[in-house]
Amino acid sequence: MQAHPVVPGFHPDRVLLLFGLAALERKNDVQAGVTVAVGEDGQLELFEGAQCPLFLLDAKGRVLHANRRSVTLTGFSKAKLESGDIRSLIVPFPWDAMTEQLRRGRDRAETVRAPGRLASRSGTSIDVEVVARRVDSGADEPVVLVLAHDIRGEHALRDRVRRAVSGRERERKRIARTLHDGTIQDLLAAVMTVDGLLKKELRTLTPLAQDTLQQLREELSATIEAMRDMIGRLRADELESGGLVPALESLLSRTRGPTRDVTFRAQDALPELTRESEFLLYMIAQESLQNIARHSQATTVSVELEAEGEWLSLTIADNGVGFDTPGSERAAAQLGALGLQGMYERASLLVGILQLTSRPNSGTTVSLCVPLSVVASVPTPGCSTLH
Repeated sequence: MQAHPVVPGFHPDRVLLLFGLAALERKNDVQAGVTVAVGEDGQLELFEGAQCPLFLLDAKGRVLHANRRSVTLTGFSKAKLESGDIRSLIVPFPWDAMTEQLRRGRDRAETVRAPGRLASRSGTSIDVEVVARRVDSGADEPVVLVLAHDIRGEHALRDRVRRAVSGRERERKRIARTLHDGTIQDLLAAVMTVDGLLKKELRTLTPLAQDTLQQLREELSATIEAMRDMIGRLRADELESGGLVPALESLLSRTRGPTRDVTFRAQDALPELTRESEFLLYMIAQESLQNIARHSQATTVSVELEAEGEWLSLTIADNGVGFDTPGSERAAAQLGALGLQGMYERASLLVGILQLTSRPNSGTTVSLCVPLSVVASVPTPGCSTLH
């Protein structure tokens, strides 16, 4: 793996906390999040892999480090970026406000936000939102972490989600109609045929034949109910009628059983989400809870939905038997785990970070963090931390 420059004492978990993944820290999963982002040698892969330009500055505004995205977006070489002053790259840069934050000290430092224009090699300036904050690195002087959020991509991301979900919803509803109007009707006809045989030919049937037909009828009826349940999941009717929170509550209630306790907590006053984002979040939760019901043997299940800073997090945890988790969509596909592959794929559409944490006999936790800038009806400017 290529080595990346590291500021002494500057830890990736501070980046996680600064840009909105505090939900991971509260659940004591910071190390799990860092493991996803950091290479074997401990380099700041989180910093390098961010989808928006990130810069580390010294106390005089000089660029110490620039990540890969800053190079690709501006067209300048890494050496060029790291030999300059941030005030020549982003105009205007809120340096007076940032100087005040440096003067205040760590305990009173706040995030500085301002609009700006990022220079590029082509000569065309890029509209960005600047988000800057003092970070105590453990070195003699604090450093400044600057995020230059390319606001041009905001609409593109949301349009991509809208188009993808719209196409998938149409296909899911088409499949649901086909199952209802075709497959289920055929199964109902088969049940009627069996009923007719049992009624008309009862006297001529042997006891074994009667038992066989009765068993066939029961299996056909069970298949019909399973198909109806599948149609309901394909259509996501609960989501359409009540929104995400009631739909999650309904999903969780079906996971409850005589030996399984379930709990649900949704933050008060959650931001309003787009319909397409609610659909993808619901499908991820549905697949996770379905896996719990089928495979986990769990006695407790919890679901949490909350927003903090610029991120929305969905966490589903159980105390079941656990399993060896694939670490990516590709790994899930190689294992033939289509359900897990679908979860990764939907998280990717939301520009989110999906983590599956599990070990045999130690339960499973599904953690999803998605940027509100992508999922909220009224977007909150932000940046996806991982590509």
